[in-house]
Amino acid sequence: MTVFMFGAVLLIAVVAGCGSDQEGSAIAASSTPTTASESPTTPATAEDSGEISEIDAEVGDCVTLGGTMLDAEIDTATCGTTDSHYVIVAKVAQEADCATDIDQTYYEELGGTTTGVLCLDVDWVEGKCFEMGTGSDSTVQVPCTDPAGEKVLAVLTGTVDENECPEGTETYYTYDERQKVVCTAPAA
Repeated sequence: MTVFMFGAVLLIAVVAGCGSDQEGSAIAASSTPTTASESPTTPATAEDSGEISEIDAEVGDCVTLGGTMLDAEIDTATCGTTDSHYVIVAKVAQEADCATDIDQTYYEELGGTTTGVLCLDVDWVEGKCFEMGTGSDSTVQVPCTDPAGEKVLAVLTGTVDENECPEGTETYYTYDERQKVVCTAPAA
């Protein structure tokens, strides 16, 4: 079994509002792995304390995130669909307030001051297949016939023990702070 800690993708983007100096950015979360012994005994709870004006979304909603450094695009999406890239796990005031094991952040600034941050995880869906992002590419849902895809066999909560993954798991992604393991195998 190969062991991986999910490496967040890097996507830096700026949203320019018409007649506004408000900016939005999507940046990679820290990919520094932690050990289970560094994890709190209980998972972090969802928060909703950040102000984001570019999108009307709440904790638990899913989003699609894309664009370029000069033209970021974020929009709501139906969770579990190919349009959904991430699920919002917290809305906080500063990026440092996100859990350390999130996959991505999106934040907005007004006059150089951060006004709010969306803490995002990949919208993992059991039975669906994903192409894992590298460089500036996002992890995206793909048909399970795609040879580059990984099929999600299980999303386990309350544990970081990859040995609890079902038989056939070849790769897993751990979320140490929030006690979650995503178990995958090649799609094709």
